[in-house]
Amino acid sequence: SIAAPSRLHRGCAPQVRTQLVATARRLGLGDGDGRVPDGVASAAQPLSSEESVELRRALAAAFFLQAAVRRPSGDYVTLVSRQTVSIHPSSALFSRRAPCVLYNELVFTTRLYMRDLTTIEAAWLAEVAPHFFKSGAAAAATGAAPSAGQPRMRIHGGGSFR
Repeated sequence: SIAAPSRLHRGCAPQVRTQLVATARRLGLGDGDGRVPDGVASAAQPLSSEESVELRRALAAAFFLQAAVRRPSGDYVTLVSRQTVSIHPSSALFSRRAPCVLYNELVFTTRLYMRDLTTIEAAWLAEVAPHFFKSGAAAAATGAAPSAGQPRMRIHGGGSFR
C-alpha cells in the first residue's frame, strides 16, 4: 500500500470503499453494485513494492506542485509556496518522519496541516518535472545540507529556497 494503515484508520476502510464505489459509479467504472469489472484492479489487492514505487512516481509527476520536505525542526515546507506545514494528526504518516511527501490538500485549524499524503523520494521531483525543478535542492527549502540520497533542487526562475 502507499502508506501502512494505522490502528486509527483500519476502521475507516468501509467508508473509503463506499466513497470509491460512489466515485466509480459516477464515472461509469463499475456496475453500480460495488462489483469491479474484470479490466479494473481490485482495491482489495495490495500493491507490490515495485507497484507502490511506480504509483508514487506517477503521483509525483502529476502533483509535483504539492510536494513538501521536512525541516530539521520536524515541520515541513512546501516547495512551491514555501509555507510551513505539518502532517495532520489523523494521517497514517503522522508519526513517521518522511523526508519528502506529496499532499492532496492543506487544511487550516490551529495550524496549517497537509492531508491525504504519501511519501516520495525528493530526487524524483527533478526527474519527473525537470521543467520546474533543477537538480539541486529539495533540502534547500529546509536550509539544511542535503543527505546523500536527497539532492538539492531549485525552482526554475524562482531562485533558491534559502
